[in-house]
Amino acid sequence: MKDPMLISRRGALAAAAGVAGAAVVSDGAAIAAAIQSEAEIKGYEKLVGATFAARQGSSIGELSLAEVQRSQRSSDHPASLRAPFSLLFTTTNSLPRNGQFELSHPELGTVSLFLHRVGHESSGSVEFEAVFA
Repeated sequence: MKDPMLISRRGALAAAAGVAGAAVVSDGAAIAAAIQSEAEIKGYEKLVGATFAARQGSSIGELSLAEVQRSQRSSDHPASLRAPFSLLFTTTNSLPRNGQFELSHPELGTVSLFLHRVGHESSGSVEFEAVFA
């Protein structure tokens, strides 16, 4: 009778390959997330200074992308998630303080982002921020 605790060489190799494969998939997911995140950030960086049509309900205005801010990844932020960054917009239009906005741009298309008002500039314009974590 075979000892149930013994495993064949083939079984051991298959199990080891499964563990190694899981590690590769995990690393692959992290690499894919990093590539996608970097492409997303660079896509927005190309649009700094561009004007976006903004709509929230019946409120319509324009926002200018002023800055893309890259954030440091915290030690507990999984590598498989996108790198955190934020977008800073400015406007002189009267728009609601916070909420879900539809932003449209010819190169980007239409995206839905949650924006919150973060301040006023001395020039009278208002600043809004979108955070990607």
